[in-house]
Amino acid sequence: MGIVSRAAALCAIVILWVASVVGAAELGTARLSLVAGDVQILTEDTNEWVAAAVNMPLAEGDRLWSPDGSRAEIQVRGGVQVRVDARTALDIVDLGRESFQLSLTEGRAYLTNRKGGVDRIRVDTPYASTGIYDNSIVMVDAVSAGTAVVAVIKGYAVVETRQGTTRVSAGSELRLTADELAEIAPIGSPDEWETWNRKRDRLLADAAESLRYVPDELDDYAADLDANGRWLYAREYGYVWSPRVSAAVDWAPYRLGRWTWVRGSYVWISYEPWGWAPYHYGRWVFVSRVGWCWVPPSRGAAYWGPGYVGWVYSSDTVAWVPLAPGEIYYGIGFYGPFSVDITNVAVNPVVVRTYRHIHVRNAVTVIDRDTFITRRRGRSIARENPFISARVEVGPPAIRPARETRRPIDKRIAPERQPPERIRKLKPEEVRRDRRTVPGDAGSVFSPGRQADEMRVKRRETPRRQEAAPAPSSGRQGGKGAGLPAGRERLPEGKGHNAPAPPAPRAVPGKEPSPRPRPDDAVRQPRVQQRLPQVKTPAPDTRKQVPEAKKQVPEMRRQAPAPEKQAPQVAPAPPGSAGNQGREVSDRPAPRPEQAREPERQRPASERRDEGQGKDRKKYGKDDRE
Repeated sequence: MGIVSRAAALCAIVILWVASVVGAAELGTARLSLVAGDVQILTEDTNEWVAAAVNMPLAEGDRLWSPDGSRAEIQVRGGVQVRVDARTALDIVDLGRESFQLSLTEGRAYLTNRKGGVDRIRVDTPYASTGIYDNSIVMVDAVSAGTAVVAVIKGYAVVETRQGTTRVSAGSELRLTADELAEIAPIGSPDEWETWNRKRDRLLADAAESLRYVPDELDDYAADLDANGRWLYAREYGYVWSPRVSAAVDWAPYRLGRWTWVRGSYVWISYEPWGWAPYHYGRWVFVSRVGWCWVPPSRGAAYWGPGYVGWVYSSDTVAWVPLAPGEIYYGIGFYGPFSVDITNVAVNPVVVRTYRHIHVRNAVTVIDRDTFITRRRGRSIARENPFISARVEVGPPAIRPARETRRPIDKRIAPERQPPERIRKLKPEEVRRDRRTVPGDAGSVFSPGRQADEMRVKRRETPRRQEAAPAPSSGRQGGKGAGLPAGRERLPEGKGHNAPAPPAPRAVPGKEPSPRPRPDDAVRQPRVQQRLPQVKTPAPDTRKQVPEAKKQVPEMRRQAPAPEKQAPQVAPAPPGSAGNQGREVSDRPAPRPEQAREPERQRPASERRDEGQGKDRKKYGKDDRE
């Protein structure tokens, strides 16, 4: 393709970028952190309901559907977790800096807003709006027609209907009905849904090592890193993270997943469970005798990006290579000081053959251009390194997205598993119009401009009995041995909405009833945590082996989702590669925390989590590293 025609194509795609691009900060706000079953999503890019994938970014206007036997978890910056059960429809209405707004059309959701998280999460149901505040855990249930239940496990929530507003404290639940009746009672015995969520909370809270090495902005992803890799010390980079999979032959970053068109740019969606922070923050470096290691960003410099790679493409192929620390990323939008927004600069082809990793064996991924667009296997391509033989382009490929490129994963959804008509016909703009966004407690949600009245509430002294109902189908096919796709969490048999729960305790005459005891809170809380210094000096060309960190982290209970009949975008190593060459590393042991040079300030207790205190690192000698 000539320079003139290529520039014209790039100009055309830039017009498409500018028309639909969303700010980088917004795309990095929320992601799908767990997908179990046939969870589906509708976005402005897909314009149809498609299968959802772990690690796909979420934005305002996106809609989620979880059918029978399915569950999903959304992780939002600031320590917010939103989980949805089977037969649940959830819309993302607003993702602000200090507050979020969601719409729960039907189903049930479990929301955690840890201490020091966001000011408020608002969840709208057909009959009410619920405000969930700092350091709170709340379950919102809109399963039964004409009924909504708000149960507060920790903290408090403020619920408003057209009849007024009321505060619900920890250990209590508010039941609302279509006939405008409101009743507060103690929470009944935990059902399978709540028990599953509490276990999930404890799993995510069990992170200690990675909290010492990642910047504060990435604390939410520490559990993923702890469970899937180890921390090593590099003299020039400070601590780096090595995923366990890096020991596999021919593994490289940005290999297991796909580039998907999301809000105006190609975004990397990794199918590895840990593949959010390492692919959207920081850079990668190849370490001799260790493999690929992720270099986290320094504190205050964590900028989310679509995927930090360098590109080269032609009329036949598309190729990319992981960027090393200090290398410039060219993209659509601002992604920090080591990035260039190509929409604000002249579009000129440039020759860049100095990317550090282009000579590392198998670092460069090369695929057929048609495969990049359609996801179907194309013809064989030349086994050569395009970064050496071709002209490197600025920014992502100037390729207009196709229908397949807009889907995060290739997976067929049976018609009976797709959203019902009542969900499909609901428009996001209708959700926005029904409930106005009101900052903080500035006024009524239903009547903006005035304060809400006090809700008339009936007090009940004993918990309601949870009526048993048929459990939803598990959604699995093929008999007893058939399970969910690899890498997707399996749900308990016969569990879902309205699963039978133990009866509530009987009231004893003459004795004051009390809410049931709650399990200890497992959500991470702020703690004073020492941070080890991070060195930003570019790495020299020669270093020796890195000592391994002391702690061996247990295997993660989640696995990366493996798409059905989906071939990862993998290419053979180009000829002329330098084998396993990489950046050598320091051979001195990892310093103990008290030996670290100029430790950064300790954050006050209100800003950190109090669980998983860091431990001293074991010093490895030469024999230990062998």
